Amino acid sequence: MNSETKPVETELKLVLASQEADLAVVAYLGESGYTVEPLDPVRHVDTYLDTFDWLLLKNKLALRFRISDGTAMYTLKGIEPIEEGIAKRMETEVLLDEPIDAPLGFV
Repeated sequence: MNSETKPVETELKLVLASQEADLAVVAYLGESGYTVEPLDPVRHVDTYLDTFDWLLLKNKLALRFRISDGTAMYTLKGIEPIEEGIAKRMETEVLLDEPIDAPLGFV
């Protein structure tokens, strides 16, 4: 068995009633002792990949190719249930030196 620690993503999923509701969430987090830094908007273009017979999904995996502000990466994630709005799952990211024309590597 491999003793190497595997990366785990913990993500809080929220459904907000309006775009203005994020200000209330940020204020509440600040009152609770968290630091929230303002960020510039980021544009993600995501492509999810799988085999024709959905082999990844059947094995509770998702493979995403993302271009984010000119940076390209593949992300392999485990699919786990979301409990009380919190998603915890295995996640492995592979950054690419530059974006590619076709996420599968061929045209």
